[in-house]
Amino acid sequence: TGYDNEETAWKAMMDDLDYSIDVLTSLMNTDSSFNELTTEDRIYQGDYKKWIKFANSLKLRIAIRISNAVPEYAKEKAEEAVAHPYGVMDSNEYDAYDNITTTNYKNGLASVNSWGEVRANACIVSFMNGYQDPRREAYFTKSSASGDYDYIGVRWGIQGITTDMFSTYSTVKVETKTPMLIFNAAEVAFLRAEGQAVFNFSMGGTAESFYNQGIRLSFEQWGADGVEDYLKDDVNKPTAYTDPAGTNTYQNALSNITIKWNDSADKEEKQERIIVQKWIANWQLGNEAWADFRRTGYPKLIPVKENKSGGVVDSEKGARRMPYPLDEFVSNKANVE
Repeated sequence: TGYDNEETAWKAMMDDLDYSIDVLTSLMNTDSSFNELTTEDRIYQGDYKKWIKFANSLKLRIAIRISNAVPEYAKEKAEEAVAHPYGVMDSNEYDAYDNITTTNYKNGLASVNSWGEVRANACIVSFMNGYQDPRREAYFTKSSASGDYDYIGVRWGIQGITTDMFSTYSTVKVETKTPMLIFNAAEVAFLRAEGQAVFNFSMGGTAESFYNQGIRLSFEQWGADGVEDYLKDDVNKPTAYTDPAGTNTYQNALSNITIKWNDSADKEEKQERIIVQKWIANWQLGNEAWADFRRTGYPKLIPVKENKSGGVVDSEKGARRMPYPLDEFVSNKANVE
């Protein structure tokens, strides 16, 4: 069978969201106390107003994702999302988690972490070390390796890596029953900041106000102190990466981007500043980080130590797409090609 082109797929997703938003909005306008699926709904316990906000937020996420491809359509949908009577997620009370505490399920990251092989990545730790980011304590364990920082990550793309090789480096802080993050209000604020600053969408406020809101919401979400000083910081920048083992050091500066909003900056600088903070706030959502990196080139990451792709993957840009499964090449060869 043939494949839909990307525009058809994206617009079908948006149509599904619009339909769902309309149905739930009509229901809430008719009977605002209606509440079913209370025990079955592990995310919002049957609170349909929260689901409407979630759907509008997802609609905004999609609109920003496709803004370079179909700008007028993206603008229309982004502005619809924020102008909807129930609006988008604008407080941490609307953060979406898979609340697994009453189930037999385990947090997937915790399960992988229990193998003793998971370590913090050198890229995000280098940014957060440079910014002296107070959220590090909530994200990572302190390292017992020698070095200039309490938190030390591992560079990606190292051949022949073993469990013992980086056993003293920082790992992630997550427990077996830690609820699994799906979508947070901080991301929504950064989406609105980018929509306003980069694409000139009407997002209901200034880019600066949404950018600052995104950081504040993230600090609140992770129980970190010092957000106001963090927001004023126009000096600190990401650090280069020094590997305590001495074998995987990368001494090129990752970025010159600082934290404090600069409204006189050009669109490129504004986008980088927004995406960097969105990436830090979304640290458990790797798919979003990858999507933003492919779309914008930000954050600027340490290249892999060893590129084993035979030239297929650019070391600076990283992987750009998922390959089709082998079965598709066998059963659907003409359409894959």
